[in-house]
Amino acid sequence: MHFHTLDRIKHVLVSPAHFFQTVRKEKGMREAWKFYAIIALVGGILNLISNALLQQYYQAFLQQMFNITLPAPEIGGILGAAFTTFAFIFGYLLSLGLVFLGAAFLHAWCIIFGGKGEYEHSFKLAVYAATPKLALSWIPIINVFTWVWDIALLIIGTQALHAIPRRRAILMYVIPAALLVLFFILMAVFFITLLQKNPGIFQMALAQRALTYGVA
Repeated sequence: MHFHTLDRIKHVLVSPAHFFQTVRKEKGMREAWKFYAIIALVGGILNLISNALLQQYYQAFLQQMFNITLPAPEIGGILGAAFTTFAFIFGYLLSLGLVFLGAAFLHAWCIIFGGKGEYEHSFKLAVYAATPKLALSWIPIINVFTWVWDIALLIIGTQALHAIPRRRAILMYVIPAALLVLFFILMAVFFITLLQKNPGIFQMALAQRALTYGVA
């Protein structure tokens, strides 16, 4: 990451209100897209390294905490590394296009709540508000809370880029986020309960898959 990108990361994390007011004056989306391309690539690589180093510890923690047995990875060695590399490259390249679609949905959401900005403002909002997730999600423990930081930046950025009042900006993100968190909690409770009552469910699924595809 060159200095310009590091400088933007620092400012959006430390002084978000001033940062969003500054980027509002930038013409076009080129700088924001370049920022996303760099930070998504570097953050993704750091995530790969972190997951590779800590995967076994995460798995052991989940098994002990919830008293369940998780299956070992089906693909390992050189083949597993090749598959992971391909999946990462494909996902990264796909994200470079999908970020425009995500910004379109965010723009529609802002317009519904009275936003006055253009699409390019929503694109900048989508990219820079995701900075905590993109830059810090590879760090254990901190990665659990990056989504809260993302929402805080969305709220601040929406006020600056779309001239939406603070209270409305808070409600337009906090309520959907709360509902989404509730949904994930309910799903987690459901699957944990299912695994605790049926500890062999993973092995049964893998065996069924082997029969389906004719794998011994």
